Amino acid sequence: MDDDFDWIDARVPDLAALSAGETTVLRALATGASNTAIATMLCVSERTVESHVRSIFVKLGLLQCADENRRVIAAVIWTRSAA
Repeated sequence: MDDDFDWIDARVPDLAALSAGETTVLRALATGASNTAIATMLCVSERTVESHVRSIFVKLGLLQCADENRRVIAAVIWTRSAA
């Protein structure tokens, strides 16, 4: 079934490259949680979450672009990989 995110399928990287911490943060990010909420859930600093999010974007090849929301794309990649 075609949808607005089919173009992401061609970009899906190997999620095995993510560390355990990055994977946990990505899972929480995919629920729509903010960095502050993720930090509270994981009992870590917000700065640690921000570091993980930056690493996730790099490892997923999500460069900063005005036309794309990297958090949404990362969440779609995660949910599609879990399906």
